[in-house]
This record gives sequence, structure tokens and C-alpha cells, in this order.
Amino acid sequence: MHFEQDDAIFKRYFRHAHFKGGSTTTTRNIPAQTANEASLESGLMNYDNAGLSKAGDVLNQGVSAIGETYNPDWSTLYNNFQHTSDDYLSQYSARSDGYLNQYKNTMDGAIGDYKNSAQNYLSDYQGDMKGMNDQYTALTNGELPVAYAAARKQALNSDLTGTVGTAISGLGSRGILNSSVTNSAMNNISQNASDTLAKNYSNDLQTESSLLGQKANNASTYYGNRMSNANGVFGNTSTYANNLFSNQNAALNSLYGNAAAEEQAKITNNASAQTASYTKPTSLLSYASQLATPSHNQYSTMYAGRMGTGSTTQTSNDGGASAWKTAGSIGSAMIMCFVGKTIIRTPKGLKRIDDIKPGDDVYSLDDNDKICIEKVLQILPPHMADIVEASFDNEVVIETTESQRFYTSPWFEYVERMKKPGITFDGNKTPLVKADPAGRKDLVYDIVVSGRNIFFANGIAVEGLGD
Repeated sequence: MHFEQDDAIFKRYFRHAHFKGGSTTTTRNIPAQTANEASLESGLMNYDNAGLSKAGDVLNQGVSAIGETYNPDWSTLYNNFQHTSDDYLSQYSARSDGYLNQYKNTMDGAIGDYKNSAQNYLSDYQGDMKGMNDQYTALTNGELPVAYAAARKQALNSDLTGTVGTAISGLGSRGILNSSVTNSAMNNISQNASDTLAKNYSNDLQTESSLLGQKANNASTYYGNRMSNANGVFGNTSTYANNLFSNQNAALNSLYGNAAAEEQAKITNNASAQTASYTKPTSLLSYASQLATPSHNQYSTMYAGRMGTGSTTQTSNDGGASAWKTAGSIGSAMIMCFVGKTIIRTPKGLKRIDDIKPGDDVYSLDDNDKICIEKVLQILPPHMADIVEASFDNEVVIETTESQRFYTSPWFEYVERMKKPGITFDGNKTPLVKADPAGRKDLVYDIVVSGRNIFFANGIAVEGLGD
């Protein structure tokens, strides 16, 4: 069997290949298929067709299940959350201000009462101490209080009258009373009275001083007790006001926190419900991919087996870039895809690739790399695949698969082996910075475009699904 390039294959693929030098002719000599091989191939094809049929059924179920997923009205949920939060915050602020004013009023009243009481107690104490200070000054000058001195004088006069009267009467009755005796007796009495008065006066000064000291101590103690009571009343009021304010704010914080948590729980529960709703379609799509994988592997095995039994003849050396190597990349084009949110340039504006339909017009490149309009000929059924994140120098990131090819003019290069920069919609060139596995699977899409099978994904020229 002889492999030859027909015009359609060459126009679709080989014109994008880069050859390093002169022409190369490659010939594959494939042995004739034996009866056993034909029988085995027939059986394998029946197995593959059955697997693909089942995979198609499951794929349709998965695509249908996507339409049944739960998608909350996030805008309404957020607005409700914001409205509730604002409402509770307004109430919180008003009530907190009320509690603070109540606390301040209580403390202002307590401070006012304390100041008035302290001032009154101090005035009373200062008045008492001033009176005692005046009496101390009088005592220093040898002066007894008037009432005290009058009482002492009256008592002394009474004692003298009694004593002198008794003495004179006794002298008269004895017949010995004369002027000299009387004068002598009176002098003695006067001297004794003076001595007694002087002695009593000194004692009175000491007694009065002791009494004044006791009164001063009593006044200080009384003032201290009254101030201690005032401090206690103020302290109790302050403690009560502080505890009340703290308890009120703690209760208010709890109410506000519970309300916020309740609204947050609504959003969290909806997010969980949405995630859970994607379990079924994701599982179905993954299962469909698993069902199709054995068929794909069987086909690859049969193809490689047939190709591997033949010999290759080359008439000249082209540096390793043979036409057969280019043709060999056709099979890998079958898994070139993009995630659904990838943006496609169309004459009607930007559209997601998962919204593209057969017959849609898209922007493409003609044979001179000029912008033109082509038709979407076919849509690849979506399927699950490992995602690669391709980051370009112009800050564009495209989520695709490892076998996707980008147009670098005049040929295509796989995303993980790009050497030349990609072509942008505005005609500029942007180098690939990195292409890293995203570490996840996602639902991917691809399209077939008329003409050169080129379209713009996120503003960068890419190759559509191959034949």
C-alpha cells in the first residue's frame, strides 16, 4: 500500500509545515492485510463502535445534566446580604451610641454628686479646723474660753466665800478677832486662793488643749469617713455603669454577629448546593471520556501496528522535517480544545466558544495572513480533558489542552513547544511566556473553521479541529 498526499490534506496541513531545505519524497510500504488481521480488526472495530456508542449516550446525558445544574441568583443573594448587613450595622450604631450616652450621663451624674459631697465635706472640715485653730491661738496667748473662765471664777468665789466666812466666824466666836489677825488671815487666804487659781488655770489650759486636740482628731476622722463613703458610692456607681455598658455591648455584638453569620451561611449553602449539582454532569462527562478512551487506544494500536510493519524510503535528507512527520500530527489534532469561557472574535462581537454554533461567522486569516471572515463548519462535542494554562507576553492567558496548536506564521506550533511568537488579532506578535499544567480537568470545546481553519481565541490565532 502506498501513502500519497492528496490536495485536500496538503492544503489543510502541509502548507503550515516548516521545511528546512530542499524537497523530500517519503514512501510508506505497507504489507497486505492477512485474513487473521482483517478478522481481528473487524472484532476490534465492533468493540470500538460499541464503546463509542455508549460513550456518546453518556456524553449526551452529561451535556443534558449540565442544564439541570443549580445556579443561584448570586446578585440577589449579595444584595440581600448587603441590605441586611447595612440594616444591622445602622441599628448597631444607633443602639451603641445610646448605650454610650447612657453610660456618660450616669458617670457625669456620679462625678457631679461626688464633687458636691467632697466640697461640702471639705467646707465643714475646714470650718471646724478654723474654729479650733482660733482656740489654739487663744490658748497660746494664755486665754481660756470665756464660758470656761467664768465657770472657774464662780466656782472659786464660792469656795473662797465659804472658806473665808467660816474662818472669820471661827475667829470671832473664839474672841480673838482683831485687825492684825484678820489682815494676816486674809493675806494667807488670798495667797492660797491665788496659788489655787494659778494651779487650776494651768490645769485648765492643759485640759482645754487636750480637748481641742481630741476635737481636731474627731473632725479629721469624721471628714475621712465621709470621704470614704463618697468614694464608695462613686466607685459602686462607676462599676455598675461599666458593667451595664459592657453587657449591653456584648449582647449587641452577639446579635450583630449572629445576623451576619446567618446571611453568610445562606451564601455558603448556595455555593455548596451549586458545587454539588455539578457532581452528576462532571461524573457523566468523565465516564463518557473513559468509555471512549479504550476505543481511541484500540484505533491507535491498530494504526500503529499497520504503519509499523512497513518500511520507509526517503530520496533526500530534509533535516528531519519530513512530510510524513507533518502528516503524523493529524491524529493528535483530535484533542485540541479550549475551556468554555474562551472568547472567540466574530463580526458580531466577542462570543464564548461554548456559545458558538455551526454556521456562525468568525474572524480568520487568509493565505496572506490578512484578517478575513470564515464559517464555522463543525462543533466538537464537549468532553473532559486536562487543562494547560498558556501565558503570553501581552498578559493573555488561554486555558487549553497540551496538544493545541497556535499559528506562528507560516506554520503551527504545539503550545508546549512554541518557539516563535503567536499572532494577535491586531497583527502584532506575542511570545509564549510559559505553558503549565493547571492540575485539573475541565469541560473543553473546539470548532472547525472554513478556509485555513484558523480562528482567534482570546485574541490569539489558533488552529481549529483537524480532519
